Amino acid sequence: MSIMALFKSYPAISDITLPLALLCMWSHLFRYARMTLVVGCMLLVATVLTPLLWHLWIHAGSANANFYFSMSILYGIAQILLVSDVIYSFLEYQFDLRNGLPRSLDKTGQSITVKLS
Repeated sequence: MSIMALFKSYPAISDITLPLALLCMWSHLFRYARMTLVVGCMLLVATVLTPLLWHLWIHAGSANANFYFSMSILYGIAQILLVSDVIYSFLEYQFDLRNGLPRSLDKTGQSITVKLS
């Protein structure tokens, strides 16, 4: 779903809502994510500035389409980074499951190893 939204020339805000909603199902991968702050800031900046630059371009006439297009490029880069970060997190999670992931118990403090059979 998010892959199809990457290739649109002018994306809409609804293109990211479904992948972000489905991302909550993969909450166990958040500890493996590497670029959450970068992706979050990029999506926030793109979400705030895109309507502002569209207003300046269409209604005020003080900006041109290049400013609006640059925000759609920023939005696309944020989506690419989000998809690649989720794929990386999933691969790291699978690696830890296959090779043994050391975990400690809360009550006894003994460490156990979780392996995928």
